[in-house]
Amino acid sequence: MKIHAYEAITLAAKTRGGSSASAVRTALSALLTLSVAACASVPSSPVPDLQHQAQALQTRRLDDPGLVAAEARLHLPTSADVTWTPDRVTVAAWYFDPTLAQARDTAQRAEADAALAAQRANPTLQLSPEKAISGLDVASPWTIGASLLLPLLHPGESAARRDIAAAHTEQARDRAALAVWRSRARAVTALREVLLARRAQALAQTVAIAQASYLDGVRRRVAAGASSRDAELAAELAAQGAAADLA
Repeated sequence: MKIHAYEAITLAAKTRGGSSASAVRTALSALLTLSVAACASVPSSPVPDLQHQAQALQTRRLDDPGLVAAEARLHLPTSADVTWTPDRVTVAAWYFDPTLAQARDTAQRAEADAALAAQRANPTLQLSPEKAISGLDVASPWTIGASLLLPLLHPGESAARRDIAAAHTEQARDRAALAVWRSRARAVTALREVLLARRAQALAQTVAIAQASYLDGVRRRVAAGASSRDAELAAELAAQGAAADLA
């Protein structure tokens, strides 16, 4: 179990009169100033607005000005009517994918934590009432005790914390890079599935047209007595199956 050593600096002043009260306030102000000086802190993140995020998802467009600007910087076509190539789909995925923003935020947070680990640990200010029994006739026996706790780390502990924070930062950066490539893989896979689905739809439509034409020919042959009713039924079933594939 790791034990931290603390050096306690205790100040006490008796609240007898105006000068004593002023001394107490001065001492407390000095301690408070000392406690917040050189303190390491990380700014808090704003609370996400879920309703705003939902509206942003609903209003996404492929002609978004930000996306158009990103495509222009990469010398890609910027019109939504132009054929969507894997590169254009990748840029759109990187622009809209929320996991990339999360990965970038995580990497930035890790960098902030690394900067925090490199700074001095925060001191702790403690205030507590104390009762002084001196035998003197005073207005109030109560005083205010102030303690400033300064954390003292073990030798090498500060360097170890910095190394751990640096490792976490590198890990967050690697995860951000991995998120970028995973986003591209998902985008290209989705594009391939869309293209294959469109191709399959076109082939199914061609088959349905061919089966309908074949059925008309069989019916004419049946009417002319050149084919049997069984051939017509088989052609009807094939035409119905081809039409069902279009649904």
